[in-house]
Amino acid sequence: MAEIDISTLRESVEVMKNIKELISPKDPYLPVYSALGGAFVGAVASIIPAGIIGWIRVRRKRKSVTLAIYSEIKANLELYEHRGYVEHIKSIIKRLKEESKDGDTLTIHMSEERFPVYRSQVSAIGTLDPDVARLAVRFYQLVEAVTQDVKPGGMSNNRKRSIGHFEELLMIAGEAVETGTELVAVVEKRYST
Repeated sequence: MAEIDISTLRESVEVMKNIKELISPKDPYLPVYSALGGAFVGAVASIIPAGIIGWIRVRRKRKSVTLAIYSEIKANLELYEHRGYVEHIKSIIKRLKEESKDGDTLTIHMSEERFPVYRSQVSAIGTLDPDVARLAVRFYQLVEAVTQDVKPGGMSNNRKRSIGHFEELLMIAGEAVETGTELVAVVEKRYST
């Protein structure tokens, strides 16, 4: 067996004392700080991803609802233009002015299931950007007002209406088209559709 020199033992003990001093906590509260720091890092590490995921979900919902409503409004505007609803109201006004008639009627048959996208997403209106939400609600309310007047049994066809009624109907329909067109432009600019 190898002999161990006393001086080597003393040096080894000194090295061990120095190492112990280096790794021993000088502050008795260091383990508490470590535990609190670990708990804080753990909490933040769990909150931040949840917050990011929630933020991403809200953005996706906002975009999907916005684009769905945009699509429905754009389709309605195209249908109104193609079917010439506004032009038809203008022609009634022109005819009433030229013929000096007492009144006229206007009836447009429509489905009771108008605006299925809007109706299914109405609870999500609050997720939309405020300007888009304002324009969407305004568009649908104006179109619904016109629809109530021109559907069977509505004010425009239950008795002969004066030129003033059709001028008001034209104004509301025009505001609906302007509002819808503004919403389409806002969404197309925002989402580059």
